[in-house]
Amino acid sequence: MDIEKIAKLAAISLGDEEKKKFQNEFKKIIEWISSLKELDTSDVKPFPYTQKPLDLSNDIPQDFAKKNLIIKNFTNKEYDFLKVKKVIDI
Repeated sequence: MDIEKIAKLAAISLGDEEKKKFQNEFKKIIEWISSLKELDTSDVKPFPYTQKPLDLSNDIPQDFAKKNLIIKNFTNKEYDFLKVKKVIDI
Protein backbone atom coordinates (compact mmCIF):
# COMPACT_ATOMS: atom_id res chain seq x y z
CA MET A 1 0.00 0.00 0.00
CA ASP A 2 1.40 3.37 -1.01
CA ILE A 3 1.08 5.49 2.14
CA GLU A 4 2.67 8.51 0.46
CA LYS A 5 0.02 8.45 -2.28
CA ILE A 6 -2.77 8.18 0.30
CA ALA A 7 -1.27 11.08 2.28
CA LYS A 8 -1.03 13.17 -0.88
CA LEU A 9 -4.67 12.45 -1.78
CA ALA A 10 -5.68 13.35 1.79
CA ALA A 11 -3.56 16.52 1.56
CA ILE A 12 -1.61 15.68 4.73
CA SER A 13 2.08 15.37 5.40
CA LEU A 14 3.42 12.43 7.37
CA GLY A 15 6.77 11.91 9.04
CA ASP A 16 8.65 8.62 8.77
CA GLU A 17 7.28 7.30 12.07
CA GLU A 18 3.73 8.22 11.09
CA LYS A 19 4.16 6.48 7.73
CA LYS A 20 5.26 3.27 9.48
CA LYS A 21 2.37 3.53 11.93
CA PHE A 22 -0.26 4.07 9.22
CA GLN A 23 1.27 1.36 7.04
CA ASN A 24 0.71 -1.13 9.88
CA GLU A 25 -2.77 0.18 10.66
CA PHE A 26 -3.88 0.00 7.03
CA LYS A 27 -2.48 -3.51 6.77
CA LYS A 28 -4.55 -4.59 9.79
CA ILE A 29 -7.68 -2.98 8.33
CA ILE A 30 -7.20 -4.71 4.96
CA GLU A 31 -6.60 -8.05 6.69
CA TRP A 32 -9.76 -7.62 8.79
CA ILE A 33 -11.85 -6.74 5.73
CA SER A 34 -10.41 -9.73 3.89
CA SER A 35 -11.39 -11.98 6.79
CA LEU A 36 -15.04 -11.02 6.20
CA LYS A 37 -14.92 -13.03 2.96
CA GLU A 38 -14.67 -16.19 5.07
CA LEU A 39 -17.97 -15.59 6.88
CA ASP A 40 -20.86 -17.90 6.07
CA THR A 41 -23.75 -15.62 5.17
CA SER A 42 -25.95 -18.24 3.54
CA ASP A 43 -28.53 -18.02 6.35
CA VAL A 44 -28.56 -14.22 6.48
CA LYS A 45 -31.68 -12.67 5.01
CA PRO A 46 -31.28 -9.53 2.90
CA PHE A 47 -32.39 -6.24 4.38
CA PRO A 48 -35.91 -5.29 3.28
CA TYR A 49 -34.84 -2.01 1.68
CA THR A 50 -32.61 -3.90 -0.76
CA GLN A 51 -35.60 -5.87 -2.08
CA LYS A 52 -37.69 -3.01 -3.46
CA PRO A 53 -36.76 -0.21 -5.84
CA LEU A 54 -36.11 3.21 -4.37
CA ASP A 55 -38.70 5.94 -4.76
CA LEU A 56 -36.73 8.51 -6.68
CA SER A 57 -38.06 11.93 -7.53
CA ASN A 58 -37.52 13.50 -10.92
CA ASP A 59 -34.49 15.72 -11.11
CA ILE A 60 -35.73 18.89 -12.74
CA PRO A 61 -33.16 21.68 -13.16
CA GLN A 62 -34.33 25.02 -11.81
CA ASP A 63 -32.84 28.48 -11.99
CA PHE A 64 -31.33 29.73 -8.76
CA ALA A 65 -31.93 33.44 -8.17
CA LYS A 66 -28.59 34.11 -6.45
CA LYS A 67 -26.41 32.08 -8.80
CA ASN A 68 -24.49 35.12 -10.12
CA LEU A 69 -23.84 36.41 -6.61
CA ILE A 70 -22.34 33.08 -5.62
CA ILE A 71 -20.24 32.82 -8.80
CA LYS A 72 -18.97 36.37 -8.24
CA ASN A 73 -17.53 35.25 -4.88
CA PHE A 74 -15.61 32.26 -6.28
CA THR A 75 -11.91 32.71 -5.54
CA ASN A 76 -10.90 30.66 -8.58
CA LYS A 77 -13.27 30.05 -11.45
CA GLU A 78 -13.35 28.92 -15.04
CA TYR A 79 -16.39 30.16 -16.97
CA ASP A 80 -19.21 29.85 -14.39
CA PHE A 81 -17.65 26.90 -12.55
CA LEU A 82 -15.73 26.87 -9.29
CA LYS A 83 -12.23 25.65 -10.04
CA VAL A 84 -10.66 23.46 -7.33
CA LYS A 85 -7.40 21.60 -6.91
CA LYS A 86 -7.27 18.10 -8.35
CA VAL A 87 -7.92 15.57 -5.59
CA ILE A 88 -8.34 12.36 -7.57
CA ASP A 89 -5.36 10.85 -9.30
CA ILE A 90 -6.46 8.49 -12.05
